[in-house]
Amino acid sequence: MKTTVKQINKHNPDLKKFINNIGESANTFTYFNSRDVAVIENHILTVLLYKNEKPIGYGHLDEDEGVIWLGVCITGKEIGKGHGKKVMESLVDFADKKKLSLKLSVSSDNLSAQKLYKHFNFVESSKIHPNIFMNRSYED
Repeated sequence: MKTTVKQINKHNPDLKKFINNIGESANTFTYFNSRDVAVIENHILTVLLYKNEKPIGYGHLDEDEGVIWLGVCITGKEIGKGHGKKVMESLVDFADKKKLSLKLSVSSDNLSAQKLYKHFNFVESSKIHPNIFMNRSYED
């Protein structure tokens, strides 16, 4: 199975396909619940992960009030197959090249995502139930 990470813009029809097929991941990835897909025009980076030309993963770096937020989502049936790591690699590599520190929030019961983020040197900074906030500082 071939997987590829591609940078996208709001005009990419695969973003809506991904959102419509997010499955059970919609329970923990709520980014688009309150935002239109046009929000990605303000992102520093937005990527989709494709498996056999079908979008199965999403990631973004989004600046808000001087904080760079990282978001990642893999469609429900593809979780646990290493796809999140590929999306994270593309986002973290980009951030490192740009010397960006990152922040994210994750549900306190999403242990697999927390493990993934820790693998990429994110550390817990605070908790506001039901979320944990994690940071990754850029280091030379």
